[in-house]
Amino acid sequence: MAFENEMYGKSMAIALEKSVQLTEFNISFIKFDHPKSFFDMVSPMLSPKCRINKFSMQACILTPLESKVLCYILMKNKLMHTVDFSECIDKERDSFVLIFDKFGQGSNVRYLSL
Repeated sequence: MAFENEMYGKSMAIALEKSVQLTEFNISFIKFDHPKSFFDMVSPMLSPKCRINKFSMQACILTPLESKVLCYILMKNKLMHTVDFSECIDKERDSFVLIFDKFGQGSNVRYLSL
């Protein structure tokens, strides 16, 4: 699925913000053509009300923008304990470096899949 329009991320964010039961969030195999779409979609995970503890983003393309957003989420979301980046493509060759640098700085992730 391709998210070529900003509205897709916003509509998904609204659903995440309203859900108090959702604990797993899987955005695997999504192509984010519009950079703001990714940010809008995952930004609810920064909220203290967020209950997501398992995040999966398999086979996606990671750019430095997505990596920086994910770093911030990993540091802020204290409930997240499982992250799956299996088969992700590191577009700039340093996106994973940015993410892994933050694992020792406040992240509660206990299970990581690559």
